[in-house]
This record gives sequence, structure tokens and C-alpha cells, in this order.
Amino acid sequence: MKNHGNVYQTTALVTFFSVAERALGFLYRIVLARLLGAEGLGVYQIALSHFAFFRTVGGGGLPVATARLIAKKGDDKYNGAGKILAAACFLSLCITLPLTVIPSFISTVSSTLKILLIGLSFTCVYAVVKAFFWGNNQFLFPALLEIGEEIVSVVAGVLLLRFFGVNCTAVSGANLAAVACVIACVVSCLVSLFLLLTFPKKARKLSLSKDTLKEVGGAALPVTAMRAGSTLISSAVALIFPAMLIKAGMSSAEATAAFGVVTGMALPLLAMPMTLVGSFSLVLMPKLTEDYYQQRHERLYQNVERGLSCAVFVACLLFPFFFALGENIGLLTYENALAGEMLKNCCLLLLPMSVCMIINTVLNSMGFERKTLLFYLIGAAAMMLCIFFLPSLLGVYAYAVGLLTQYLVSGTLGAVTLFKRRKPSRFFLRKVALAIAFTLPVLFLGQGCMQLFARFFGVLPSMALTAVCMLVANGALYLVFGLFSTSSLRKILPKR
Repeated sequence: MKNHGNVYQTTALVTFFSVAERALGFLYRIVLARLLGAEGLGVYQIALSHFAFFRTVGGGGLPVATARLIAKKGDDKYNGAGKILAAACFLSLCITLPLTVIPSFISTVSSTLKILLIGLSFTCVYAVVKAFFWGNNQFLFPALLEIGEEIVSVVAGVLLLRFFGVNCTAVSGANLAAVACVIACVVSCLVSLFLLLTFPKKARKLSLSKDTLKEVGGAALPVTAMRAGSTLISSAVALIFPAMLIKAGMSSAEATAAFGVVTGMALPLLAMPMTLVGSFSLVLMPKLTEDYYQQRHERLYQNVERGLSCAVFVACLLFPFFFALGENIGLLTYENALAGEMLKNCCLLLLPMSVCMIINTVLNSMGFERKTLLFYLIGAAAMMLCIFFLPSLLGVYAYAVGLLTQYLVSGTLGAVTLFKRRKPSRFFLRKVALAIAFTLPVLFLGQGCMQLFARFFGVLPSMALTAVCMLVANGALYLVFGLFSTSSLRKILPKR
């Protein structure tokens, strides 16, 4: 991908591959849910949440630091880029190798987690190499690597479960899924290292220096702490939340299954549309860093408002969709009524989730990683209070309320910090207010259309027609009130 490609074309391309990757992951999640069952999926999700903590400790902030430090160099990115990459990989290996070996000797560590930890060093080095590409404004290869990793994981997982998972227990099935994950980690790491050869020798000349190690480590530490805290809290939730559900009256199997439904079915579906926001955030990161350190403040805040507008538009576009069709989506994909019910009732998470994603990217790009960490910890504390005290009142919905509280608290604090330097423009505030206001009429339109079409058609045709009606209505409102223009489409399409 050329470095001078505009942000819209780059985002469109990254989003295309990200959507393909998420679609594969979504299909794989359905396969796992059907082959493993809710309990087996719950066992796998618990081990995966623990593995995420180790992965974050081993490289959580290193990719962000690598991309930011390379982008900070501006036009002189290739000078010293190899030193940054070498330092990040060295630090990652120093942390992950002990984390891989030590848990294997601890009897209380689950067999599923022990298997997953085999791929720890590979996936952390792979993350750093991807960030090396991002810092150099190269997004095509990382996008291809992501979808390639997902393909390997899906193929390996399906083959292992089909040939060796017949009549297996919940634990043995989860172990086979973990083996597939490790295979994908190893393959993606090796291919990413090979693709470094596409860079000039000056850029990929690896060498270690004490100063670079300090620079990379210092930049990575706050982000690593935040992400480690996030995954540590996720691991704690994986233990505490089922326990609180049991205390509220559920059996152990029911609590594990409920946790599997929330984290393995409903939330992944909600997170899928965030692909566009994540792609835009990824593409903006090096641009924001360059603008901030080169003091191009006007363009910096234009890109900030552009990113936040994207987040709000995507969330407001999809909130009515999930509210009107969520129950049917859950039933069709997972054959699970609770998954569909949660998908409908938790879709409000889309707005604070997407806005927080952009705000964190902006603050990290500007070197405010410590503030991002502080805001996250405050929001996480509020979330944990919900996990402890609300299950007896809300049951499985206590987790969703906790996440909503966390995003609202940390997002508000981040927005106040970001716009303390410069107030948002009136045009931006107007667009956001209108986008949020338009969700209500579109939501009612979707519910009415679904009830109307269901009288004449089956479930799938009714859902498709309803989705088209809501999309057309949203598009018309956005065009009429100036939230979106046809000229924006010309920026996405490549020039002839």
C-alpha cells in the first residue's frame, strides 16, 4: 500500500479485510458453539481470557510504542526503525518465554491455558511486527496477515474438532480449540517475519541499544499496564462473575453456560461492527502522531473530529439494527434465546464502546498513555462494583451494565482531557447530536417493518427487508441533514 493513499481509501481497504476476518471468526464462533456446547465454549472462553492477560503482559504496549515511535520520526521513519523493532521484540521475548514455561509446572493451571501459552511468544512478536508496518503507514500486509491467521485458526479448529472431538468432554474439546489457536499463532508469526524483507535494508537493519530499549520500554509501560489491567480484570470477571451468579441462585453449569453466552456469543456479535471504527482508528494513529509532534494542531483536531464522527455514525447506524433484529439474529446464529435477548438489550453499548476506542487512540498517539491508564482504572473500578453487587438484581445483565458504566466513565474523562486544549467545533457537535437523535425514528421504523414483513415472509427475508429499510432511512436522513455527502464516496473510490 502506498504511503500517500488517502485516509478514506486506506480505511476502506483495511475495513474490507477486517470484515472478512471478523466474518470468518464469527462463523468459527458458531462452529465452536455447536461443537463444544455452551459449557465447552465457556471453558474455552475462560482459558482464552486468562491467555489474553499473559499476551497483554508480554506485548500489550509494545505494538503501540513501536508504531508511535516510528511514526514520530515523520519523513525519516526508516532511520532507526530497525532498532525500535529489535528492542520491542527483545523485550517481548524476555517477558513471554518465562510466562510460557513457568505455568506448565503449576498443577492448578488448566490444560487449555497451558496449551494456549505455547503460542504466547509467537503471537507477541507477531503483534510487534504488525506495528512496525503500521508505523510506516503500511496497512495492506498486516490486514492480509490478520485474515490469514483467522483462516488457519478456522481450518485447524474445524479439522481437529471433526476428527478428534467426536463425543469429547467440554475440557478436551476446549483443548483441541486451543491447539488450533497455537497453530495459527506460529504460522502468522513466521509469515510476518518473512514479509519484513519487503522493506529497504535500512529499515529492517536490526540492532539493540540501551537507549532504544529504554525509550521503547518507557513508551510501552503505561499502555501495557492498561491492557494488562484490562485482561487481568477480564480474568477476574471470568472467575468472579460466574461465582456471583451461583450465589444469586444459578447452578455451576448454568453460571458457566451464561458466561459463555455473554462473552462467547452476544458480545462478539456486538463487537463485529466495530471493525470499521477499529480500522479508522488504526489508520489515523500514525497521522495523529505526526501531526501532534510536528505541531500541526489544525489538522490534528480535524482528524480527531473525523475519527469521533466515524465512531458515532457507525454506532448510531447499528444500534436500531440490533435492537430491532437482535433476538432473531441470536436465534438464527446460535439457536440460543438468551444470546438474542442480550444482543437486543445490550446494543446501547455500541456508542460508548466505539467512542472510547477513538479517544484512547488519540490520547495514546499524543503521548498521554498514563492518563489513558488512569481513566481506564477508574472506569474498571466502577465496572467491578457492578459485577459484585448487581447479579442478585440483574442476573447475567450485571456484566453488560458494568461494561456500560466503564465505557461511560473512562470515555467521559478522556473526552474532557482531549477537548480541554481545544473545544469541539459546532459543526461536529451538530452532527453528533443529529446522529443520536435519528436512532429513535429508525428504531421504530425497524420494529414496524419487521412486524409487517413477518406477516408475509419468513424470518430471513423479513430481516433482510427490514435491514434495507432502516439503512435507506438512515442514509436519507444523513444526506438531507448534511451529515454525509456524496463527495465522501468519491474519496473512498480510487482515482482512475
